[in-house]
Amino acid sequence: MTIEDEFGRSLLAADVFGISIKFLVDDMLNAVNKGIHGLFKPSEIHVVITVPAIWSDAAKQFMREATKKAEITKERLTMALESEVASLYCRHLHIHKPCELSNACMDKLPIGTKYIVLDAGGGTIDVTVHEIKSEHTLREVRPASGGDWGCIMVDKEFENLVERIVGEKVFEKFKQEEKEDWLDMQREFELKKRETKVNSADKIRMRFPLSLTKLYEKHSEKDSCTSLASSGYAGKINLKNDKMTIPNTVFVELFDKSVTKTISHLKSLLAEDSFKEARILLMVGGYSESLVLQHAVIEALPKFKS
Repeated sequence: MTIEDEFGRSLLAADVFGISIKFLVDDMLNAVNKGIHGLFKPSEIHVVITVPAIWSDAAKQFMREATKKAEITKERLTMALESEVASLYCRHLHIHKPCELSNACMDKLPIGTKYIVLDAGGGTIDVTVHEIKSEHTLREVRPASGGDWGCIMVDKEFENLVERIVGEKVFEKFKQEEKEDWLDMQREFELKKRETKVNSADKIRMRFPLSLTKLYEKHSEKDSCTSLASSGYAGKINLKNDKMTIPNTVFVELFDKSVTKTISHLKSLLAEDSFKEARILLMVGGYSESLVLQHAVIEALPKFKS
């Protein structure tokens, strides 16, 4: 399997992953060694690599092969499912908000408690049920299931929005020739995505790079007002100088595909016997910080108290 970079050059995927893992381990060692007397050696470190629970055995094996290229021996490696690691981590957090069961807190749930884990990440969203077996162990009641509905799907919808405004050719040229502006735009969208609320009356204001405006005017010989009219966003999105103003309702629509698929899958699982005993839902993963996703889950599952 190969991966292409932005210029179409290809490398073996295992090499790319191996180099990335090695960089992370080396960076961690450098950071640790700056703060201690003496020196940690790579051979003294046990590495835990987490993978999405819905990954196939072949995908997990691929990660094992990549770790060999990162010079990590099998004796120093543990592969773990992201949802299990997150679940164990949350079990030892001192969360003071009481839950439904005997006013217990998350870190003191009784043995035998079953709870749903919704792991929402960048690429995937998977759902499973865990049962507490002891203070330090848990049992997977049902194998994880899900799909590629993570926040990357929301990012893609934002790209589609910009593309509808300026056109496919101009947008591709912008991403190739003005990489710094495109990265800045992505970073700003990431921040807005995290703080967006469903029922807010506020409008979302973002920078619309002048380089993108100039590219559009150069290759289409039209101004920004004309581009909005042809995109279907006239009267909704406003472009002025280097600013783009988006109504909150339009911005929230970018989450629709991801949220709809997630909620639909979650509802279908709740009809299964293994899910019926669970009264707690634990949302983990970076995408779980999204207020839009949180709102959708709470609305769809009224029996789970937020």
